[in-house]
Amino acid sequence: MRLYKTIDGGNTWDYILEVYQGINSFHFIDENIGYLIGDNALIQKTDDGGATWKELSIPYEYYDLVKFYTEDIGFILDEVGRIYKTDDGGENWEFLTTHSGTRSIELNNEYIFTAGSNGKIYRSETGFDLENEI
Repeated sequence: MRLYKTIDGGNTWDYILEVYQGINSFHFIDENIGYLIGDNALIQKTDDGGATWKELSIPYEYYDLVKFYTEDIGFILDEVGRIYKTDDGGENWEFLTTHSGTRSIELNNEYIFTAGSNGKIYRSETGFDLENEI
């Protein structure tokens, strides 16, 4: 699977990365720092807008979603609803919980919300205040 980048609104595209697993989600914090995740414990990070990528280490799963809120604080979600958190930019991951059917993660100040199948929405305190972290 190849990843391409545009800096002119989609008029031209530059090839920046090829991986041999499925890429299921990517998230950029700003124009430089970004993450992508996918099948077979795929996780990579760029800090130069995609020019280079560093492979990180996570527990072996098939991941569906990556979401970062600051350069350090981020979450990943696997295909069965296991949620992991990092507070050091993806270098280390901590298992938080499993919510079967979860498809979305959002943070709002000190709360984390997860939502998924059958209309379930969960809210929990994160233990930090994003307004003061950013």
